[in-house]
Amino acid sequence: MIISLVSAAALAAGYVDPAQVVWARPEKIVRRVLQYYPRDAQRRGVTGSATIDCRIAEGGVLEDCRAVSETPAGEGFGDAAVRMRELFNARPVLKNGDPLPVGARLVFTIRFVLPGRAAP
Repeated sequence: MIISLVSAAALAAGYVDPAQVVWARPEKIVRRVLQYYPRDAQRRGVTGSATIDCRIAEGGVLEDCRAVSETPAGEGFGDAAVRMRELFNARPVLKNGDPLPVGARLVFTIRFVLPGRAAP
């Protein structure tokens, strides 16, 4: 199982570059992903991805998340990615040394890949 976080192509004002975010305990995300993988898609061997838009709250917690796209459509990857937000907790300092901007938005893509499958 692989999850990759992909940066949004263009950042608007009030958004954080996801490539700058340092996640606390990324191994927890990988270890628990099967709990969130859409069951029907998993049973049929379907891989996919979803892009979500979240607000960064105090302590690096993500809230107010919504799916902005999912591929393939209708397989449940958008809902799964939004539910996974509880696994993501950002550290208080970005990779460039700037403080994590509480209240800013973060857009990133989660790729759902089953073992032995190619990434979408």
